[in-house]
Amino acid sequence: MVRFDALNGSGAGLRLILSRFSWAFLGLAVIRVWIQCLKYDRYTLTDAALTSVTINFVQVAFALVLVCLVVVFGFPHRARRILLWISTVFMTLSGILFLLEADGLATSKLLACALGGIGIVWGAGAWMELYLRFEPGEALFYTLASLAFGSLIILILGFLPAYAGIMISIIAPVLSLTMLTHSHRLLDRRDEKVPEQKPVYDSEPRSTWILLCTGLALFEFALGVARGFPNGSSFYLAPAFQVIHQVGAASLCIAGIYIAVVRALPVRYSTIWRFEILLIVLGILLISSLDWLGMSAGATLITTANSLMLAALWYTAYDIGRRISINPFLPLGIIWAVFPLSREAGRWFVLTFPPDAGFVTAFEILMILLVCGSIVLVFNSAIPKTRELFADLSISPTSTVRNLSNAQTETEPESDAEREDEIDVGATLMRLYRLTSREAEVVALLLEGKSKVEVGRTLFISENTVRGHVKNAYAKMDVHSKTELWEKCRTIGMH
Repeated sequence: MVRFDALNGSGAGLRLILSRFSWAFLGLAVIRVWIQCLKYDRYTLTDAALTSVTINFVQVAFALVLVCLVVVFGFPHRARRILLWISTVFMTLSGILFLLEADGLATSKLLACALGGIGIVWGAGAWMELYLRFEPGEALFYTLASLAFGSLIILILGFLPAYAGIMISIIAPVLSLTMLTHSHRLLDRRDEKVPEQKPVYDSEPRSTWILLCTGLALFEFALGVARGFPNGSSFYLAPAFQVIHQVGAASLCIAGIYIAVVRALPVRYSTIWRFEILLIVLGILLISSLDWLGMSAGATLITTANSLMLAALWYTAYDIGRRISINPFLPLGIIWAVFPLSREAGRWFVLTFPPDAGFVTAFEILMILLVCGSIVLVFNSAIPKTRELFADLSISPTSTVRNLSNAQTETEPESDAEREDEIDVGATLMRLYRLTSREAEVVALLLEGKSKVEVGRTLFISENTVRGHVKNAYAKMDVHSKTELWEKCRTIGMH
């Protein structure tokens, strides 16, 4: 019988990712640092007042314009490359203008905000092109690792002078561009084509996307109200709570990597959102106390939820983009517009209807809780209808192992009957899919969790030869990834 226990929470997926790890793949952390340094004042105050609002609205406007242009004219590689250079220049110039203003020179702050808002749209969005070349597990790893790494950098910057943060915001765009370019070169060297995914979301009704966008808008509106409570500006976090926020966000990201990549446990889209909602609701209950400790703890939970939201939305855009036939960058553009617009609308609501006006406080809290409840209904496993979001992370290798075999642990010797079962499995694969004996051996080793390099070493063949066998076997079995391979073996009932 083929032994799959190497995949059963043993960390084989993490070992494979780390064997091909590069710091260049963490470029999203650099983008996040730029955002916090320039747009949110290094997270010292979690906000930069009018600067944050202006950049956010410019970002929303340009994201919508770019979405319209992509729909009408497409988004070829040359156009993406040119826009990336323009975005890098704009983000750099924005930092320079803010630096000159900090030095007391007369500059146009509105121009600085406009350049930053325009530049960040594709300055960050260009990284999605790289992520679409990753397999789901690898994409999730670098999404969470980038957020965790960025949080720790921002924590340090929060205790440095503002001048240092602005200087870093000037360097960050060029550093991000360099890391992105190098990352693409590293993936080119892998000589691995991205498996084509079936565009299952093409048949999804439009109502699904309307519901998802509405749910996101409501959630972000609630988050904006909570972040702007009670005066329309974010609550100042004392240094101790800044540490809790950033270390907490980083720790939750590491926990996510452990659960999804190391243990290979199922990760459901609806579960992630319910966790987000839990943080928001607890934060609201704490800040409603209006005492310093309660508001500090509540604001910490809310800002932590906001940080984790970045990873959730990024992976959502990745998951939709790789399963739809239209331009894969459109989901990211739409999310990139809805996300800040709704949040700023929530802050405007608090600023317009301050909590000292009669029963407005109770009304706001009730509204936020009702909105969170409606989001629970929207973000569930029944939407989308054709394929659950994060489905690649919801397939449990543990359950697959149990269905495929009763494999013993590595410390227990195999009986002759078990060895005969392994031969039978190979024979079954060869009979059902007309695999050659070598192709069947390669597939069996892949199912044990071995990388292509490890398969080559085991069979004493080159990695390129392994790739050829994998390509032929996948074509015969009509699968495109290890996840689909596991599912295929489960459905044919190999015991």
